[in-house]
Amino acid sequence: MKRTIRNQTRQDFDRRVGRIDPAYMRGTLVKPTPHRPLPSLCLGFFWAYLVVVVAQNRTALETALSPALRDAVLMAVAAALLASLTLFATHLIRMFLRTGSARSNSRALLLGVGVALALTHIPEEVRSAAFAMLGQDAQAILLSAGSNVERHLPGVDFSAAVSVSSWGL
Repeated sequence: MKRTIRNQTRQDFDRRVGRIDPAYMRGTLVKPTPHRPLPSLCLGFFWAYLVVVVAQNRTALETALSPALRDAVLMAVAAALLASLTLFATHLIRMFLRTGSARSNSRALLLGVGVALALTHIPEEVRSAAFAMLGQDAQAILLSAGSNVERHLPGVDFSAAVSVSSWGL
């Protein structure tokens, strides 16, 4: 069997690169979305929890601010809340329209949002009953963690912290 050997031309090279990596030939180098479901879950939880706490404690925010700064700060908070709702909606759409890592990251972020919303709307009776169901060791760990936080943040009055739910309890 006789082979014909010829030099590769630029057109041959471009055709082969186009077959192997079409994104490079189009000139769009797109980095794949990294698969990070756990950080996305935590980000969604803390982000939504912060949004809910700020939205529910508007009167406390108003009283803590001086009248000169009140309007500017409340407008910035309202803009941040609106941006957060828009981004939550974007992740909801992304969860249905994308595939792969982008989809799973958005799904994890929205799961964190759901957990945060569920935790902020749990009545105090249910929370205290769940704490009572824990064993003595788990209760001791949680109480010591709370006392450590109070010791390291002495200016914050944690006894004034109130859990607010959508029912006003």
